[in-house]
Amino acid sequence: MADSIFGKIIDALNTPLPGTAPKRAAAKKAEELKKAQEAAKATAPKGPVAPTQAKEQAKAQVKAIDLQAEMRRRAMEIDKAQRAAREESLKQQLAAQQREMEEMRRKLEAELAAQAQTHTATAQPTYTVQRGDTLSHIAQRMLGRAGRWPEIFEANKDKIKNPNLIYPGQVLVLPPK
Repeated sequence: MADSIFGKIIDALNTPLPGTAPKRAAAKKAEELKKAQEAAKATAPKGPVAPTQAKEQAKAQVKAIDLQAEMRRRAMEIDKAQRAAREESLKQQLAAQQREMEEMRRKLEAELAAQAQTHTATAQPTYTVQRGDTLSHIAQRMLGRAGRWPEIFEANKDKIKNPNLIYPGQVLVLPPK
């Protein structure tokens, strides 16, 4: 999954902080995300999709997480852990992780800016993914039929590896109405 900045951020968010035992809620959330990603991979289309199969896939779609909000939450966790840390080596590990998260945030913002630039430069209609969007919701809103989500997926194969995993800020090219 770590082939894009989005995947790298998700992997970093799922990594427990050094020197702290993962809290039950955080561990449960990470486990749920991992299961959702595996389920999404299992239901990803591998060719033409039949209408019944499309319905099953739509039910299995995972809501996109808001990476920026999760990164802010993680930064607050790191700050809190740094204040609580007593050992110097642990403080250094947490500071390194904080620098890494800051670098990923900059890369995410650069990626979103590049996508926005592409969005304004392209002649084709585009859509910027919002929190909670799915391809079928985008197809319903922008193309008039939720069943046209595979067309959006096909037009954006370079940006979307799994149609069940789209992220806020991604700029998708829309097929003609």
